Amino acid sequence: MEPLLTPIRQRSHLLDFAGQLIFLFCLVGFAIIAYLAGGVDFRGYYGAATLILQGGNPYDYAQLASVLEEVTGYAGNNPFFYPPWFALPFLPLAYLPFQAARAIWLIINVVLFIAGLELCRKALNWHISGWRRWGLYWLTTVVFVVYCLRSEQVGILLFFGLVLALVNYRQNRPVLVGFGLLLALSKPNITILLVVVLVIVLWRWQRKSLVATVAWGAGALLVATVIMGAWWNFDRTDFGSGLQVELDGTAGVSAVRVNTTLPDFLQFGWGVENGNIVTSIIIFAGIGVAAILLWLLKRQEGSLTLPVLSSALLIFSLAFTPYALQYDYVPLILPVFWVIQKMPAMPSRWQWAVGGLLTAGFSVVLWQTDAYEGYWLLLGVSGAFMLTLAQQNSRITTRFGWK
Repeated sequence: MEPLLTPIRQRSHLLDFAGQLIFLFCLVGFAIIAYLAGGVDFRGYYGAATLILQGGNPYDYAQLASVLEEVTGYAGNNPFFYPPWFALPFLPLAYLPFQAARAIWLIINVVLFIAGLELCRKALNWHISGWRRWGLYWLTTVVFVVYCLRSEQVGILLFFGLVLALVNYRQNRPVLVGFGLLLALSKPNITILLVVVLVIVLWRWQRKSLVATVAWGAGALLVATVIMGAWWNFDRTDFGSGLQVELDGTAGVSAVRVNTTLPDFLQFGWGVENGNIVTSIIIFAGIGVAAILLWLLKRQEGSLTLPVLSSALLIFSLAFTPYALQYDYVPLILPVFWVIQKMPAMPSRWQWAVGGLLTAGFSVVLWQTDAYEGYWLLLGVSGAFMLTLAQQNSRITTRFGWK
């Protein structure tokens, strides 16, 4: 029997090794391609850190634009909209030449993404291994991470912070839970609802982690204030306009931005131009999605976990945030992993329905031509997540005859 098993095992080891190589080569290759592109949003972080070292205020775009032009050759559309403490880790990088600092930032993102994938599996207690694991890692790289690396954005950092908090919540390590949630809050327009609700939940489930989260936030804000001074004291005229329009430094608006949000999806994808109609759709859709998610979560019969709650909050936040682009979707890897983890135990008709929704959402990377179309990815993941939640509840599946 052993001679027959040996070739099979060898073939399995070769598949595992090939899968690992393909994943790593693709991930590193995408990072190299991003680096060769010359620089996108990292220039904003680098410029903000450089301005702080010069004694300036990164929230004052007039000051920041001149630094960006001096450092990178043009001002462009890179206002600083992040929390004050977000600039602190970039201060050491600001002592390096711009292109060297960019390379380090991309390397950090590659390392954080690999670590985040491993932490995500641990948070879900998912023991997938071999070529299936590497294939899944490769898929998430292509679907979620390419855009983030190319834009040099912080989606990977948000994902890493969230799963770091979830894993250490399971292991009762409050300090790391708080640190993870601080990292996850690096982009409040994406994660503020998630962090606020998790903090409320921690009050009941793990109060030490709540104290640690508050301590990390207060400490980071205090350090940033000591280093930056009165960061809140700046000219707020048109502050935030760079989220909806393309700025060319302080020269003015050069174009209208198209974002991966529900308003732009309705306007550019479905031709809904009337602002009142768009607002009404958003309000009714928000109420409807919130009601469905709350109903499904409530019926988990005591089996609700923090990763599932976090996934629901992420989906709702990304669906209705006023500003997001596809590079902000990296944290959606958490609900995607959870859905795929549950699929093998589903009846076949559920597997086809959930798998079809995921496939439809993932297909965006093959045909997308504009930012608003990335919203289809969120819709596919959201539909698969809610169907999976429904399938986990026997009362719901029996009622609809899909048990």
